[in-house]
Amino acid sequence: MMISVIMPAYNTSKFIEEAIESILNQTIKDFELIIVDDGSTDKTVDIINQYAQQDSRIRVIEVAHSGMAGATNVGVKAARYPWLAFADSDDIAVPSRLEKQLKAAETHPHIVGWGSYFCFMRSTGQNLSVKIWGPVSEQEFDTLRRQGKNPIVYQATLFVKKDIFLKEGGYLRKYQTVADVELIDRLGNHGPLLVIPEPLVLYRLHPKNTSIQNRFNQWIVAQYLKIRHQARLAGYPALSFEAFLEKSRPHSWLTRLRCFMSSSSFFYQKAGVYFFEKEYITAFSYLGLSMLINPLYALPRIWQQLLSPQARRLLKNPAILS
Repeated sequence: MMISVIMPAYNTSKFIEEAIESILNQTIKDFELIIVDDGSTDKTVDIINQYAQQDSRIRVIEVAHSGMAGATNVGVKAARYPWLAFADSDDIAVPSRLEKQLKAAETHPHIVGWGSYFCFMRSTGQNLSVKIWGPVSEQEFDTLRRQGKNPIVYQATLFVKKDIFLKEGGYLRKYQTVADVELIDRLGNHGPLLVIPEPLVLYRLHPKNTSIQNRFNQWIVAQYLKIRHQARLAGYPALSFEAFLEKSRPHSWLTRLRCFMSSSSFFYQKAGVYFFEKEYITAFSYLGLSMLINPLYALPRIWQQLLSPQARRLLKNPAILS
């Protein structure tokens, strides 16, 4: 079974070489790597083309800048093979990623897609904590769906059937920076999406990849997905996203206040970014804000991602150590 790896790229010349090499150095070799340059203005295109000249598995597509959703959709439409693996241009895939996901797909052909846990790493490459995230069994997936929740799979670990991706229309640009979360929700209508319970991708943290605007967009979409889930469970048509936004606008001050009250996660993530970059004063300032807004948010996550026996065991895995 062949795989098309889709890697959208925008101004990631600092990191994209490592991202490309992590795919080329996979333990299986039968795949194509489609890199879609999303109108980069740095040296990203030059780097991509240099690799394409050296390896025939790489295909390069250049498009005008439209964002991750549009660039990824272009790559999928060009894909030749029945399984899609998504990769970010500043992350690193563990060498066995594609092999393990392909084996899981062949063993359980009724599963729509596979993700994995992932490690957070410093911009310079050191692994620092592990994100234990996503359903690991069909029972867990079904339970989350019955509860009206979105069984989230991190987009840069996703391995999914191409025909179902296309049937759902791919990423929708109207959801902006959280189009991946919304797509995962729709893919789940076709069957289970599960994660392999080990980190197969290293997620690079740096200050530019998180913002308060992204956090607000995430929160708005999360609220809409809850309403859409409730409609699905009740068996009636869901409110459109545009109608939801219009309905929320008269209470925008209240909406933003509620978003702020849930922003403990944003400040916690910012704290992690700056802590990993050894900017400790800024890191502890953000951590203090996170704990002030929601004292019960940060401590359980520090335990889960860094201090728990499972996290320490996964971080000691030689396959993911820098």
